[in-house]
Amino acid sequence: MGLPSFDPSGVPDFTSDHFSEKGSSLARATGLLVLGLLFFLLAWLVATRAGQWVGGGLLGVVVGTAGGTAAAFVGARFVVRAKRYKAPSAQKVMADDARQPVLYFRPFTADSTAGKAVTFSSWFTEEEELAMVMNEIGPFIAIGAPSEAVPEVGAARFYAADSEWQNAVQYLLGRARLVVLRIGRTEGFWWEFKNTVSHRKPQEVLLLIPRDEQLYEDFRRNSRDLLPCDLPRLTGWNYRKLWRGSLMAAIFFDPDWAPNIVELQTYSLPFFRRSPAYPLVPVLKMALRPFYQHLGVAWKRPSISWRLIMTLASVVLLAGVVALRLDDSGVSFATTRVSSEAQPKGQGGAPSLQQGRMAAVLAAEGRVGERMAAIPGFRDQLEQMIQSDEFRALPSAEAKARVQAFGRTHSHAGLRRLDDAGLLSKLVLDQKILANADSADCAAFSRGQVSADRLHVLLSHLEESDVERWYDLVVQATAADIARTSPQRSANSERVQQTMAAMMAGFPADDAQKLRRILANYAQASDDEVCWSERTLRQGISGLGKSDQVNWALSIVE
Repeated sequence: MGLPSFDPSGVPDFTSDHFSEKGSSLARATGLLVLGLLFFLLAWLVATRAGQWVGGGLLGVVVGTAGGTAAAFVGARFVVRAKRYKAPSAQKVMADDARQPVLYFRPFTADSTAGKAVTFSSWFTEEEELAMVMNEIGPFIAIGAPSEAVPEVGAARFYAADSEWQNAVQYLLGRARLVVLRIGRTEGFWWEFKNTVSHRKPQEVLLLIPRDEQLYEDFRRNSRDLLPCDLPRLTGWNYRKLWRGSLMAAIFFDPDWAPNIVELQTYSLPFFRRSPAYPLVPVLKMALRPFYQHLGVAWKRPSISWRLIMTLASVVLLAGVVALRLDDSGVSFATTRVSSEAQPKGQGGAPSLQQGRMAAVLAAEGRVGERMAAIPGFRDQLEQMIQSDEFRALPSAEAKARVQAFGRTHSHAGLRRLDDAGLLSKLVLDQKILANADSADCAAFSRGQVSADRLHVLLSHLEESDVERWYDLVVQATAADIARTSPQRSANSERVQQTMAAMMAGFPADDAQKLRRILANYAQASDDEVCWSERTLRQGISGLGKSDQVNWALSIVE
């Protein structure tokens, strides 16, 4: 069947008329964007400061989480709306891109679903994420709903009068590289589907199946008169993965119209190919790889996103923070030198959290993620590790543990590469942490066994400037170990022995005797005894000269 010729310049573009009726598109877009950014700022303030505003406690956690989430959601909606006021028309997109277009058909009622973001705070709608994939094949275009005031974002819209839209669609069917159809029930959709089946090769057709079992069953039944092969049944309608959107599956065809189905909700995406910003994009790209081959289009594996690297950097940072607690504490070092006993292991307690300043600690930790990712060589080493075949085969829990071990190794090893000022700062911060901790956390910190959660609690007792300094040391130690620009230093063990003897001589006789007893029986010592001995030793170290304090700091981290 021949297709009627049609001049694309004759397709009415009502987009500008929509804008002019509603005011300046640039002004509206700018205003909405500013509002969106203000709400994101509000979300950050609420999430990090709500605990202080309401007096801390559980109420602070609830208010910070709920308020920050709500503000981020509103901000994302403003940003999406701003982009709609600047969406280019299909005519402009096709004029700027000489490739054959990808034509998108769907019932207009689907726009309300596809126009929503896949995640609550995302700046991108489901249709935008679909467009990101389809635009790799050709400019993604669709006819716009006549009733919409401004075009949806995703496929670039063109508009036509009721008397013209079928001619416009047939013209575009004749020049499209690919036709994508989100199935529906409307009369207009079925006209588009029938014409697509009549005029396009099977491998140039892609069906998108929403999560609506009855809709799909109706479509299967009604399509039997148009397709030579029955469409397969789908299972798992009640299964839905987080951040996969409203699409259940995609169907593409062999040259004889034999259907191939790709289930999107159940598709297992490699962990490090996931994208926090565009969660649907890598799913579509990985799942549709066979379709690219059918279409004869080069397929490129989705890259590991920068935002995911930032997330991994935060995981590494957390591991580095824990490593920075000095895994081999001053007490255990002194025990080794004085009583020749190995450092024992212990467990910390779990007292109630000091919520008032916890948000500030977590916020400070979050800000360091970007600095970690920016360390020269950090990203290369991390990507080399996570792209190895061995790493890809690991379960998610083991993969996360491997990333944390990466952070601990560099942060701990880098302590011996810090300059004198960094080591002295570490001693001062340790002493402040021990002074504010209860006996259980103090003992756990001293033994090098404090958990990440409990370390956050200990840091929440410090001044904000001290918290920032703690995280600065994490970054400095990691950067120093990766760059290897400064050599690792070692302590002078003979000088440590001499200063240890001098400190013992300077303590009151009862304290010196008690300290020797605890160090000699460290494995059996109570939390109170371990904490007392560590505080006593740290107090003695603080009275030494600068060079001896640095020497002790090195002995602790060796």
